[in-house]
Amino acid sequence: MRFSQTRFQGSSYQLALVMADRLARGREFVPRGRLIASGCSAAWHAGRVDTVEGREAKTELILRQAAPGDRVLLPHAWRQEWEDAAYAGLAAALKGKGASLACIERIGLI
Repeated sequence: MRFSQTRFQGSSYQLALVMADRLARGREFVPRGRLIASGCSAAWHAGRVDTVEGREAKTELILRQAAPGDRVLLPHAWRQEWEDAAYAGLAAALKGKGASLACIERIGLI
């Protein structure tokens, strides 16, 4: 797990940390590339994924950094905030780079 952008502070690393733990315990499929995630939760025991701030800046950075085989996980609330065309554009851009995108509400539904 890497924390490289000082401008992204707060709790948005939580989903990445929880997913790293789940991968280490064999509870998730290991992506061919990296797992890139942004999200937090006040109820990890229930598997809930909550939204975080900075959607536009974070998705821009993720899109620039995405590489073949990467799996991108973002809060489902972001999907609800995007226009369908904007979401489709992001998904297509990531797919064009060989990465996949999932907007998740609960960890168990990934």
